[in-house]
Amino acid sequence: MKTLNLVVPVPPSVNKYLYPKAVRQGKKVFTRLAETTEAQQYKKKVSVLIKKEIENQKWIAPNEDKFLDVYIDFYFHRKGCDPNNYLKIIYDVFENCGVYINDSCAKPQTGKVVIDKYHPRLEIRIVENEQIGVFKNVKSREKFIKEYGEQIPKRSFDSLLKKLDEGRITLNIFYDENEDIKIREEWKISSLFLVLLFTSFSVYVIIKK
Repeated sequence: MKTLNLVVPVPPSVNKYLYPKAVRQGKKVFTRLAETTEAQQYKKKVSVLIKKEIENQKWIAPNEDKFLDVYIDFYFHRKGCDPNNYLKIIYDVFENCGVYINDSCAKPQTGKVVIDKYHPRLEIRIVENEQIGVFKNVKSREKFIKEYGEQIPKRSFDSLLKKLDEGRITLNIFYDENEDIKIREEWKISSLFLVLLFTSFSVYVIIKK
């Protein structure tokens, strides 16, 4: 399983990341968010470290349909720091450096939150997650196909599987106690009924001719 290990300085909090900046365009003045100098300097410094580790550890960003578990241990310089306020800037740096294609695939997993005024830092471990769409792993997906692939009409099943692979929950499925995907019985029955109805109608038309 692919893993990327990083140790970086604690980033500026989200409150020190962006600020409203007035921009004049002709006679009109607009306000947009701009990065603070502190944030720009942090991103420049940390990007060099991360790109070096990507190369050293031979990390390759996974496809967009893959999820990554991002385990972070926070070593703050003082008490009272909220870990949630320090994620935005580091996630943006990850994306810019090519750790992943889009930060929507990152699943934050907060680890230790401690005080270390002598060496404040973030210790990060990024691991490729086994999740595929709504399935927890390849084995779970194969189990679903084996269980329902021949029970549901092919066109309906292929359409459903495509949505599930895209991570879309439908009204026709649910998770059981083992977090495996199951199809509701009433939908299976209605799908088969429609196929039988269509088949009967087709036979009737042929006979009529």
